[in-house]
Amino acid sequence: MTFQQLSYLVEVAKTGSINKTSRQLFVSQSCISSSLQQLENELNVKLLTRNSRGVELTAEGKELVQYAASILEQKNILQSLCASSPSTISTSFSVSSQRYPFVESAFLKLLQESEASFYKYTINECPMDTIIDEVRDSRSNLGVIFINSTTRRVLESILKKNELQFETLAEITPGIYLSKKHPLLRESSITMEDLCRYPFLSYKQNDGVAMDFSEEAQEEQKEDGIQDDEICIVGGLLTNINKRITKKNEMMAFLTIEDNTASMEVVAFPRTFEAAKEFLTGDSKIFVKGRIQKKDEGEAKLIAEKIILFAKVPKEIWVQFSDKEEYEKREAELLQILKEYKGESEVVLYLRKEKAIKRLPGEFRIDSGEGTRSLLMEKFGTENVKEKTKSLKFL
Repeated sequence: MTFQQLSYLVEVAKTGSINKTSRQLFVSQSCISSSLQQLENELNVKLLTRNSRGVELTAEGKELVQYAASILEQKNILQSLCASSPSTISTSFSVSSQRYPFVESAFLKLLQESEASFYKYTINECPMDTIIDEVRDSRSNLGVIFINSTTRRVLESILKKNELQFETLAEITPGIYLSKKHPLLRESSITMEDLCRYPFLSYKQNDGVAMDFSEEAQEEQKEDGIQDDEICIVGGLLTNINKRITKKNEMMAFLTIEDNTASMEVVAFPRTFEAAKEFLTGDSKIFVKGRIQKKDEGEAKLIAEKIILFAKVPKEIWVQFSDKEEYEKREAELLQILKEYKGESEVVLYLRKEKAIKRLPGEFRIDSGEGTRSLLMEKFGTENVKEKTKSLKFL
């Protein structure tokens, strides 16, 4: 049981609606629902019932709300008493970001100019999806992401869906580093085609580092390399669906999916569409396996053979411990959580000091939902719990 769970319960009791509570607290409905579900599971009692008007407290829920309100009031009083003594209490301030040098510099400057003894600062390097999740769920106070003309439309849609606001900190002009003897230094201006003639290094996006301009160059090269009739897998946000009836009176659809770099039209013929129609709704995140159809001058289309939701892709939950000794001390606590939240995701342990990896057997597979990950992060630290997507070879 956590203060956060109790505060959600008290607010839902006041509003009579998870939707209204979500808007008031600036927290997603799914986060509130999963937290309350965890509380019910922990106490083994039903606290809420749903009806056409929203939610109602059960008799047990009404009794718990009285105690919860009292506990939260006592907590606020204690915090007020401690506020007059900054040296004895710290306030957390967390930033989630991809690996941008200017973020680290700004963070260090903030540390130097602030009351460091009063604040507990943390900076988390993570992928863009994780940054959005952590700010949405209030695990981070601030998220720093990079938006360019290619990614703007998709990211603005995702931020709007998660009720997050984007503020421009700075507009950055791309630059390159060259040796003093490099032949490009003789040029008065440099184009992307000039750069593509030379080898370059780029960070991997899924390692939690920034998408930079060199990756855009890679995308331009890849686009030219797409071959007609080639089998490939693409993933992204479903932004448009146009359903059609065939001459055989069967339903098919033309889909538009977008990722951080581009959009693509996907054709789902009746058999493929029938298998996936239940989850093909606006803003669904999907993977599509299919065959490229490319005309001479037109844009490439993907003829879908199989479509699955991102959520159905096998996941791995990684939990990090400083060393074997810490793991052995907390093993029972971890295994108890794994038993209570069974699911399909494999759990992988990493011991930092020993640089050892241990994959737990199938009986310890866990639900990788937002609520479960939040619980693990609360117990073992946000920086020590990561979700990774497994290979798409099963498609």
